[in-house]
Amino acid sequence: MWSSFNFSHCSSLINTYLFRVILFSILFLSSTLSAQEVKKDSISIGERITINSKLLNESRTLLISTPDNFDKSKPYHVIYLFDAEYLFTSTVGIVTSLINARKIPPSIIVGIESTNRARDFIPPIEGEPQNNHQSWIKKKFPQFGGTENFTAFLQSELFPFVEKNYPVKPNRTMIGYSNSGVFGLHTLVSSPSTFTNYLLISPAAWWGENEIDEKLTYFSESHESYSGNLFLTVAGEGRGMYSNSLRIAAQLEAKAPQSLHWVFKQFENETHQSTIYPSIYQGLTNLFEDINFKISDELGKYASVSDIENYYAQLSKRYEYDITIPEIVFSDLADAQFLHHKNSLAIDTLKQWVSTYPASSFAYTSLARGYMFTEKFTLAKLNFENAIKIVTKKEIKDPSVMDYLKDSVEEAQNKINHE
Repeated sequence: MWSSFNFSHCSSLINTYLFRVILFSILFLSSTLSAQEVKKDSISIGERITINSKLLNESRTLLISTPDNFDKSKPYHVIYLFDAEYLFTSTVGIVTSLINARKIPPSIIVGIESTNRARDFIPPIEGEPQNNHQSWIKKKFPQFGGTENFTAFLQSELFPFVEKNYPVKPNRTMIGYSNSGVFGLHTLVSSPSTFTNYLLISPAAWWGENEIDEKLTYFSESHESYSGNLFLTVAGEGRGMYSNSLRIAAQLEAKAPQSLHWVFKQFENETHQSTIYPSIYQGLTNLFEDINFKISDELGKYASVSDIENYYAQLSKRYEYDITIPEIVFSDLADAQFLHHKNSLAIDTLKQWVSTYPASSFAYTSLARGYMFTEKFTLAKLNFENAIKIVTKKEIKDPSVMDYLKDSVEEAQNKINHE
């Protein structure tokens, strides 16, 4: 019986059937998908702005990104990113991740697109070229050496524009890579107050050895009181970059002003290009470490909010502007104090938080929760209601926020009823 069965014919029928099933599925799914209404929206990470510079006699393009939940009534740290046409998108991603991870405070990014890198970023040569790189630049890009004019553009045109149109704090951070890293080094030693924080990534080996020694000696002698921060990196690369960076680090160790906080980091497994991303991540984390204060277990055990206030008062003195304790520091300190049964100190911390940020629903909600924990239910209810007023005034659209606060008011009222 089996010998008379036509296997080839059966196989042909099966293949035909499968083909029809697959064809039907494709046509059915296609018609279903085409019948669905597809809505497309663009995703924006910033805005492009063009300003006219009288000093440079040209238009300059800025790429500006504000943090999530941007509030025009609050001042933000500002990060100036050079070579933004190449680095803006990736930098926005890194900065956003650092903010979300609470490693740096919310910050505005101002990216500056380049027009003539050699002119703007490469300092002039004093006398004859001191190394092969200077000789090559002088021959290849005779228009180099406009750093003084470019710095004037930053100080007289760009910074005032940003500070007029965006709520930014007085301290400025710059990110410079390769040639713009050279500009950063030049600015640090010649006009350091242009920025508070310098994040310089694999700066090209521009200075000769004698120039490094002379310029850092001048910097130390002329700017003894400069209170800024430097994070300098280099990859596993040659062309004089590593040796130059080592010599700069050695001179910083020997001659830098005591008030300058600086770090030198080599990413030996990275290239000149790939070192950008770990440099930005680690550099910004380090540069904002003092402002983004971390509450230790010991502080939770023994510190009061006045100790944290004293710390930020000293920090304000160092940077010469008023630095307010970040909300997250208040929150972390109170949590740590409650954890160690320092309830009275924790309530004091929460009260000071509300006093410092009277328009913060987060602060009032946290104080209310503190009162719930310490069984002061009437005060808890009052502060939950204050949080509701703020949420209503700010027209916060997330319904879960209002639901949570209303449930919390009801919870507090139930506790009051059973007292």
